[in-house]
Amino acid sequence: MNNNLIRENLTKLLSNAKGDFFYPCIQDLVDNGLDLTRFTLTEPLPSRQEITQYLAAWCKDAGLTDEECQGWLIEYCVNTLSVISKTSASGIRHSTKSNIKYIYRANVQFLCGRKSNQFKAQCRKSCPVYSEIKNKTAEKTDQVHDIGCAVEKTREITEICHGSVKEKFEDQFKEALRFIRSQIEIGTKKPKIINQLNERGLKTKTGRLWTYSTLHRELNTGEWNSTS
Repeated sequence: MNNNLIRENLTKLLSNAKGDFFYPCIQDLVDNGLDLTRFTLTEPLPSRQEITQYLAAWCKDAGLTDEECQGWLIEYCVNTLSVISKTSASGIRHSTKSNIKYIYRANVQFLCGRKSNQFKAQCRKSCPVYSEIKNKTAEKTDQVHDIGCAVEKTREITEICHGSVKEKFEDQFKEALRFIRSQIEIGTKKPKIINQLNERGLKTKTGRLWTYSTLHRELNTGEWNSTS
């Protein structure tokens, strides 16, 4: 299936969506994949899994079912993203299914990143989600302010806001690192490690669900390999 057929299939799936969800960044990624010419030689490239999860989160936000998401995204990953992956076509299909299942089961929100998106995909201020993302960012800022005011009134909130979050999840995070190390040693693929971490209820150091980017960051720190 070539890119034209993939886009045609996706356009049909979106025909019943309530709203204009074919954002400029999505169109760019669907038509062109990751444009390597937009990155310098020293800049790290987003992985295939990161693009997959981004597009899967967008599908979920647009109201597509997981089956509809698989209906176009699997072939897209095989045809378009294979150029940035050393995985075989069958491996990409399996990995894409796992990523889609993770996104649809977890509470993952679609955030485009606007002009600073990590994929350097096209972005326009006229995009319907552009101002929406800005408002969401403002809402988060307001929430932080509200919590700051509540700190003075509630001792429990004070303890949380003064660094006890990391302490609260420290033991659980160490257990997660030990589990990651054991799975890396036996060759378990990263998407499967992420799914197992979340299924076991093992949180990150800040008490959040594991994502591919979080796992990638922790693996780069080397801390996972030094935890006893």
